[in-house]
Amino acid sequence: MTSLVSNKTYNTPALSSEEIGIPESLSTQIQPKLTEIYNQYVNVPSTSGNSFSDGGQFSFQLPTVGYLESGSLNLRFNVQFNYTGSGVNWSFAGSSASCGQLFNRISAQCGSIIIDDIQNYFSYHSLLLESCSMPNYAENTANINEGCYSDATPSTNGGAGSGIAYSSTTIYPTPYFSFSGTSSYSFNMNVCLPFLNSGRSFPLFLLQAPMILTFYLNTSSNAFVTTGAVSNTSFTLSNPSINYHQLCLPRQLELSIKDTMRATGRLYEMNLGGVNNYINAVPANSSVNYNLSTQLASLNAVAYVAIQNLGVQTASKYFFKPETQDTTVNSRLYCNSNQVLNFACNSDDIRLGEWRRALSGVFNFNTVHRYAYNNTAFGRPSWNSAVAEGSTPQTRGYINGFNLRRLSEDNVSFGGTETHSLILNLDRNTSTACTYFIYLFFDKVITISADGMVSVNC
Repeated sequence: MTSLVSNKTYNTPALSSEEIGIPESLSTQIQPKLTEIYNQYVNVPSTSGNSFSDGGQFSFQLPTVGYLESGSLNLRFNVQFNYTGSGVNWSFAGSSASCGQLFNRISAQCGSIIIDDIQNYFSYHSLLLESCSMPNYAENTANINEGCYSDATPSTNGGAGSGIAYSSTTIYPTPYFSFSGTSSYSFNMNVCLPFLNSGRSFPLFLLQAPMILTFYLNTSSNAFVTTGAVSNTSFTLSNPSINYHQLCLPRQLELSIKDTMRATGRLYEMNLGGVNNYINAVPANSSVNYNLSTQLASLNAVAYVAIQNLGVQTASKYFFKPETQDTTVNSRLYCNSNQVLNFACNSDDIRLGEWRRALSGVFNFNTVHRYAYNNTAFGRPSWNSAVAEGSTPQTRGYINGFNLRRLSEDNVSFGGTETHSLILNLDRNTSTACTYFIYLFFDKVITISADGMVSVNC
């Protein structure tokens, strides 16, 4: 008994000082001084020309200078919608009605290595605006920069809220489309590639050759929606340029980083996110049974949205709920033959809760749902006219998802689920024909050698 007591170690205040948490406001310790950084906003013109139309593409070469600050990349351009018809107003299509609808695909590559390649970017951009932004940002800031929510959907049905007062305006009919005719409008779109929005600035100075960003344009029938029938539709995107915040360390320090990497053989490593997108067209009154073979070391979330009337000029192309009843559809996801949820996911509140958990696993913050019901409605919002949860159903931003992240911690990498196969089942009984866009959010590691060679592991 005595020996056991005498062998026990007791921490003294001196030994345990590192374990005592001192509030920052009470600390006298001077924080390290910020190293010298040169910063400026950079504008890079397109290397492909100045004017592009439906289905075209253009690229940019980012100079191998400094760091590209995370989240700072914007695309500036002018766009003109061309059509034959009179008395017709128009806006961008899609749930967010953003100018992001103009882009079918955006890719980033270093040499022959693809860093990001987002297929169906128009739906991905809307997904982020609908669920990953504050309502006042989406309806005000993004409305100014990207033309968001300037369409004919009233706030009672998921359109813009008080930030854009449809009912009080005397300039346009109520509700209104904010664009008309074939005038040219300018936009400034935040480019939402995963590797640029992870919180880590990208070291362009380490690259052997310039990073190339390529934008692939959508068709006018998917990019725009009109108030009436038009013909001979096309659009012209002109004068595109890339803008971003460039951060530069002193040249001597950048050379020292390269010399140290070369001498030690160490690589510059970055834990980043990635997104893959898949399409599944489903006829009316048919169940969904989508099988996908994938080899991902860390899958964080699966999301899916449904879009109707792709390619129809007068259709809004919103994210909508194809099913007419809540409980007829049990949403199930099998990962490596194991069902992700052990309970029925068959109501809007459960589905929204799962989508919030999925996004929290990907972006590590609490998702704010954009929609709010106005005073004329009763009950809670509903996406289903057959369910008396509100006087008017939401028909704009219906999103579903599953969380596969094992642990949401910033000090560990690859916290998702190793995935070889996925099966998405929806038991749809009474439903509308639509196209499902399925997104996989996963982890990846980008490594850069001292000689500027890039590799991607996921």
